Amino acid sequence: MSDTTTPNIKSSNEKILRSPRTAVDIPNVSLPEFLCTTLENHPDKYLMIAHDNSRSITIKEVLLYGKRFSSALIRRGLKLGDVFCLCSSNNVDFPAAVLGVMNAGATITLGKPMDTKGELQYKLEKANAAYLLVERENLEKAREATKNLPKFREILVFEKTEGCPSFTELVEEDDGSAFTGPPKIDPKVTPIVLPFSSGTTGLPKAIIHTHFSFLATILHTMDPTIWKYPRDEIVLGMYPFCHVAGFLFLLIGMAEGLTMINVPSYDSDLFLEVIPRHKVSIVLAAVSVIYFILSDPKARQYDFTSVKEILTSGAPLRREANEEVLVKTFPFLHSVRQLYGLSETLFVSCTEKGKTIPNSVGKLYPSMELKVVDIITGTACDVNESGEFLLRGKQLMKAYLNNPTAFSEAFTPDGWYKTGDYGYYDSEGNIYITDRIKEIIKTGFHQVSPTEIESVLFNHPGIEDAAVIGVPDMALGEVPYGFVVTKLNSHVTPDDIIHFTSDRLAPQKQLKGLEILSQIPRSDFGKLQRNMLKERFQLQSKKFAAKPSA
Repeated sequence: MSDTTTPNIKSSNEKILRSPRTAVDIPNVSLPEFLCTTLENHPDKYLMIAHDNSRSITIKEVLLYGKRFSSALIRRGLKLGDVFCLCSSNNVDFPAAVLGVMNAGATITLGKPMDTKGELQYKLEKANAAYLLVERENLEKAREATKNLPKFREILVFEKTEGCPSFTELVEEDDGSAFTGPPKIDPKVTPIVLPFSSGTTGLPKAIIHTHFSFLATILHTMDPTIWKYPRDEIVLGMYPFCHVAGFLFLLIGMAEGLTMINVPSYDSDLFLEVIPRHKVSIVLAAVSVIYFILSDPKARQYDFTSVKEILTSGAPLRREANEEVLVKTFPFLHSVRQLYGLSETLFVSCTEKGKTIPNSVGKLYPSMELKVVDIITGTACDVNESGEFLLRGKQLMKAYLNNPTAFSEAFTPDGWYKTGDYGYYDSEGNIYITDRIKEIIKTGFHQVSPTEIESVLFNHPGIEDAAVIGVPDMALGEVPYGFVVTKLNSHVTPDDIIHFTSDRLAPQKQLKGLEILSQIPRSDFGKLQRNMLKERFQLQSKKFAAKPSA
């Protein structure tokens, strides 16, 4: 049981922030063995219901189909340690497919259904994948992506499809007898999931996570202050299962025996209708979904009073949006909470249940440690001092697949993982992420946070969205440059906005230029894509430089 009254323990000498949540012993079992044991406790509970009520699946059926799929895969030649790629939008059969693949002894890697042929091929090749499970609509792309992969063996589809084996047919036809139980492995050594890094520093890298690191994350997420919910709660299963955070949400939901409403995409009309139709009480959503709900008038036409909590992940939810969610759109909510994690570390921190701390990603997970270091000197920072986040804990990756150089570069000599995230923690142990290290603007002798300038821009009544980047400057190295989207019927000019910010910012933080755009580039998960803005600025600069002088 966690003690939620105990403050974070911090060594004043080491300046290390430690979790106030109580760590639990991690059992020496495989991940599928753990999941099967927990699922068996609630056999008749519905685990997944289709958004349109066209299908549903109980835990008993998930266990049965998982066993049959595992048996079918073993008959088709799948061996312990083979890599199996799941590349699909969310669907009702996803949990059984995951359980079947794990039970057969395979390591899972994840592909996104929106991946191009080249992107999918890259992931399959780097992960040494032997099998691929896709939706029917992506079958041709899968065939193209696997043409020249010598280690690849077979494509399967979820739905019955002529000329290709399907999950549906395999679980209907196999009696499950080839499956004799989850494989006996060393949980701390054996890989179970190979997610890919975001690719923000070079090409995406395959990350090795063991049964142990996933089990540690799942069990620590089940801490009463983080995830533990009564089993009658209804969870919106919209966060993509093909993303490592969504995959974790799925496994945690399975371990808890909660009912998820399956939503296959971020189609706005779809999820707006699903929440009142199924009386959803817990919403797991990317930040981009929250921004949509706040900005689109049609969202006000739906009854969201069943929603008790919203959990976001993938990108920080800015203070203004966080407060607006509570005050304007969901005044009946218990809390809006943020999770923080990386593909290399899995979940790191989460706001406590029942609380909303604007801008904060909450307190550390059990067993996690955080050290903040100055990005120039490398010395440890104290409370409210900003620097790079370094992490230690049971959830950390084992390695980058076939890339020992990148792995050694990612860690300090004494074993801390260098996240590349920039921020601080307060006296109560709440963590605040402000930037990525590479996004810090180095202007003269100053280090300027673009997020700090963006927060000032968001306070302007005529601004809908905003972003700031560092652009080259002959004298100072870099200077801040802004982009904004103005609100409908707003007649504000770039000069008006620059004047507004200059009255509220120190000289080194003031914008040296600003453009008004129709849209700020963000990922599907709401992450600001500053690299695209930098490319835009460079292109505009080249065009300007190429113009002949008058």
